Amino acid sequence: MAKKKPNTSSEEEQAVLNYLRKVNRPYSSTDIFNNLHAKYPKAAVAKSLEKLVSQSLIVSKVYGKSAVYAPKQTEEAATADDLESLDTDLQSLTEKVDKLKAENKQLSQAVSQLQSTPTTENAQTDLERILQENEAFQERLRNLQQGKSRISDKDHAAITAEMDKCRNEWRKRRRMFQDMFKTVTEHMPGDPNELKEDMGIEDDVVPFDQDPLAL
Repeated sequence: MAKKKPNTSSEEEQAVLNYLRKVNRPYSSTDIFNNLHAKYPKAAVAKSLEKLVSQSLIVSKVYGKSAVYAPKQTEEAATADDLESLDTDLQSLTEKVDKLKAENKQLSQAVSQLQSTPTTENAQTDLERILQENEAFQERLRNLQQGKSRISDKDHAAITAEMDKCRNEWRKRRRMFQDMFKTVTEHMPGDPNELKEDMGIEDDVVPFDQDPLAL
């Protein structure tokens, strides 16, 4: 008695089986879903494929992270050419999946960049702020070109007082060093300047009695 072939139990399973038998080549679940023009839900197509595999009506092979499905052949064993063709198709499908993943990554990056772009309202606010800053810089530049004071009289007085304080301190320290060095080297043989050079002491380029800030 001939063995009774299992029957498909749904329209989706029959449509998937008929499609695979018609094209007679391996496809992924997503490709089958797309090639059937999304007539059936994606989950239903995937479920139908698994059931057809369990019924031995089609075969499944995992290549990398992708599973592909093909109609079961009537021959007892596939030829070397068939296997090579199948591997070629699998490689092509894998490359297609990798390409789609790369495109999806680029799309996600583009979406993220678009989301980080300021809105029209924010851009208008930033523009107004930049224009105001630019006007302030322009006004400062005009004042500088006309020789106008860049600081207030109060700030100018405070800076002048600080400068005088530092200048007096500088003079005091120079005088202390000159006196100490003169005392130490007064009775030493040789040139005191050679001693300075040996000790790495450098004199100020400005003469001691001259104001270093004088023009």
